[in-house]
Amino acid sequence: YLDGTSLECVEVISVKCPSDYLSGNLAIRWTRVYLLENQGFNSSDSDSMHITQLMKEIAHACCIALVKSLEELKKDDQVKLGLR
Repeated sequence: YLDGTSLECVEVISVKCPSDYLSGNLAIRWTRVYLLENQGFNSSDSDSMHITQLMKEIAHACCIALVKSLEELKKDDQVKLGLR
């Protein structure tokens, strides 16, 4: 769910994560990117490839930033995170 809305019918890309992001005995693993419709945005297949690569790079950067806080996130029971 995102903002109370099911993601069941939303287009999703399964991404092979090159590696887990580790901190002690905790890890971040990301595998899915959901594509939310943006009205007024039309993309071609080549744009889609660039967008997919950009999403991977953003997810990678966010994982690197979050890995420092894994213990705190786990303690607060924040085990599933979503980024926009």
